[in-house]
Parts: sequence; C-alpha cells; structure tokens
Amino acid sequence: MPKKKRVGANQKKKMSENRRGPRKGRKLSIPSWIWFVFAGIGVAGALGFGWIRYGSGIAERVRKIEAFTLREIEVGETRIVDKEMVVALSGLGEGMHMLDVKPKKIRKKLEELEWIKKAHVYRRLPCKVKIAIVERKPVALVGLGKVYYMDRDGNLLSLLPGTFSEVPLITGLRDTIADSTKGKRLSKQSVEAITGFFKKVERRDPALLGRVSQVDFSGPSEILFTLAPDNTVITIERKGVTKKIEQLCRLLNVLKNESTGMPKHINLCRNNFAYVN
Repeated sequence: MPKKKRVGANQKKKMSENRRGPRKGRKLSIPSWIWFVFAGIGVAGALGFGWIRYGSGIAERVRKIEAFTLREIEVGETRIVDKEMVVALSGLGEGMHMLDVKPKKIRKKLEELEWIKKAHVYRRLPCKVKIAIVERKPVALVGLGKVYYMDRDGNLLSLLPGTFSEVPLITGLRDTIADSTKGKRLSKQSVEAITGFFKKVERRDPALLGRVSQVDFSGPSEILFTLAPDNTVITIERKGVTKKIEQLCRLLNVLKNESTGMPKHINLCRNNFAYVN
C-alpha cells in the first residue's frame, strides 16, 4: 500500500488560513477592467465639460466657414415620387448652413408622404446632402367605392394623375382599417387572402399570374378571376386553391389547341369536374 503523505503542523495552519480567507494586512488586487471604466468616465466627463465651456464658440466659428454652405441636393432614383416634391418637402435650400440640416427631422417629414416607405438623408461634408427614397410598390388595384393602389403591406395608396397600370384589379373587399397618420389600409385577413392567392398562382405558373386582370373576393367560399386577353372568368373554391390552379393549368393546355377558342367561363368548384361554357 502507498504511504500516506504526512502533513506538518505549520502546513495544516496555512491550509486552514487559506480556507478562511486572506490574512490581515494582505492587499486585495483590483481587476484591470475597473480601471478602464473609471478612465472612460473621466474622459467622458472631460469632453462634456469641454463642450459646455467651449462648444458654442466652436459652432459659431464653424458657421462662419463658407465651405459648409449647402450647394448641392441629390435625390436618388425614383419611379413614382416626384424629385422636386421630395426637395420641397425636405425644407432644404441652397445657401443654408450644413449645421442647420437635420437628417432625422427631414426623414420623418418625407415618410409622411403615403408613397414613401423609407427615406434616408445623408450629409456629405462640406456642402452636399443626399436623399435616398424607398417607394411603396403597388401589387394591385383595389376597388372600395373608390379605386386605390395596394402595396404588399396592405396600404391603400391614392392614384396618381394619368395612372395606367397592368396590376390586377381586386374587388369584393369591404374591410379596411382607418389610420389617421398612415392613411387607409386593408385588414390583415384581406391582405393574406390576396397575397396568398397571388403566391399560389405564381408558384404554379408565373405566366398565368401575368394574365390575371381582375379578382373578385365577394363570394363567401369562391374566388372569381379573369384571364386576359380572352376575358375568361374562372371560378374556384377558396379551399384547395393550389389544387384548383393545377387543374386549371392542365385544362388550359387542352383548350389552347381547340379551334373554338377560349370559353367565357370555367367553373372548377365541383371536385375533379370542370364546367366550361
């Protein structure tokens, strides 16, 4: 058997003291990160005091430098929103000082316009301001007594003068949510119904989605949509849209070879039967 190590009295005393804690008179070391914290607080305090003491004077001296006078306002590419309108809404004007340009305030003002989803404002010293606009993208026209554009989020947007659009017209919706700050928008349920239908058609045949000119959601259990250029009305059930679109695509492949042309109406609401007239 291995011999047990003998522990002397002095060693036992040291071990006992180590378990109880540091001996009296022993210096405790402070972690280095604490010194960094105190140093950071000191630097921040010095900078704050310096700005209070000298900051206003520096700002006045900067204002006297002609190089920091606004001379150029650049608005990024837009398709719908007029660039001159963006500049007018921003409140910017050549000759104003760059210290008076408030990007956050300008961005908030621009985003009040219904067609602007996001606005980004950048100061480019010494004398230029750049504005980038993210416009709302319409995916459909919606008839609610009055015709609006609708974007992917369900926001209803006013038609612009001379509007000509190839997006489909949605009818049969009655529920909207009024919002005094952001205008009108469709309910979540209606948005999901519209975008869900579009996605299922596009997933099966993107070309078929391009032919959809009008969609009617007025029926409680049916969806009616019209295909251009023949104006054929298709009726399908709200349940099982994917399956019905698959059936429609197969039927259209058969009908395109018929000499009689496209029918006026195709009803796919009866299981695997299609009623054509």
